[in-house]
Amino acid sequence: MIERGRVRRLAPDGELIESLTREPAWPTAATAQIDCFCRVLDGKRTNPSGPGTHVAHAAFLAAAYASQTARTPADPKEYLL
Repeated sequence: MIERGRVRRLAPDGELIESLTREPAWPTAATAQIDCFCRVLDGKRTNPSGPGTHVAHAAFLAAAYASQTARTPADPKEYLL
């Protein structure tokens, strides 16, 4: 069973086998990455890789969403134009 800040593994009969709790619950890595990116956009932090490094990844994500929506394969290279 998974809850925010807590994971429990139960036996088939419902008995608790093990448990892990985070106190306090730390922000996720994604939150820290988004906060860092916002500081880059605001000019408060330098971006060591630059936007060109991420174009291929963005194209892959765009193709994945398009493929899911259209229910047909999509070529990420089409999104690099």
